[in-house]
Amino acid sequence: MSYFSQMWGVEVREKIVREFTSPDGTVDDNLAGLHEVRARMTEQEGRKTPAQLTEETAEAQRSLESEGWRVIQRGKSRTAA
Repeated sequence: MSYFSQMWGVEVREKIVREFTSPDGTVDDNLAGLHEVRARMTEQEGRKTPAQLTEETAEAQRSLESEGWRVIQRGKSRTAA
């Protein structure tokens, strides 16, 4: 799904559009556009995007779980299984 943010004047990538689309299919133009602009700024600066950080976090969680740790979702606590 391609989406152009009228407020920010940018084409918003699909993943961001999905994140800011309500159940009735309405896209929050302001938040989607803002998120796209911030993601582009992050990429230009060579920093990791929120999506990259999320994937790294998920990989770390899978690694801990494979080693027998139980990761608690509500916080940062980890306990041995």
